[in-house]
Amino acid sequence: MLDKIGIDYVEGGYPGANPTDTAFFEKKRTQKAAFTAFGMTKWAGLAVDNDPGLQGLLSAQSDAICFVAKIWDFHVTVVLGTTNEENLDGIRQSVAAAVASGKEAMVDCEHFFDGYKANPDYALACAKAAYDARALSGVVRHQWRHAARRDRGHRHRRDERRAGRSSGHPRP
Repeated sequence: MLDKIGIDYVEGGYPGANPTDTAFFEKKRTQKAAFTAFGMTKWAGLAVDNDPGLQGLLSAQSDAICFVAKIWDFHVTVVLGTTNEENLDGIRQSVAAAVASGKEAMVDCEHFFDGYKANPDYALACAKAAYDARALSGVVRHQWRHAARRDRGHRHRRDERRAGRSSGHPRP
């Protein structure tokens, strides 16, 4: 049904979180929409090849991976128990591994505004790490062009609607 109404991405869960979610990702579940797995970036102290969570995401039969990444330096030290630099490396390596496996990589910058309020330079560095790793693949450039074209069309239609209302024409 989601494919029929034009949804672009369908997030199916976290492969590896439990047997049900793992089994769900044994085959692609969408026809048109990008079937998306959700999970964490690489754990500090583990290599990409030795991180079971990341390997579950990479081996899932999905088109895309949406990584949740700690952006607030407080969470990096208290929740993850690692350094800011190790977290940045984890973001970069996770995104690069997804792209290398042929998947679109997205990053959910968890608690971005709290992180930005506490340490704007670090919050932006996290977003930049994800962007830079994706930009190597050309994915970002393509998506920005696509979004800009879509936005221009949306603004054009919106402006036409506003012009129509201001001239006494009924709303479409």
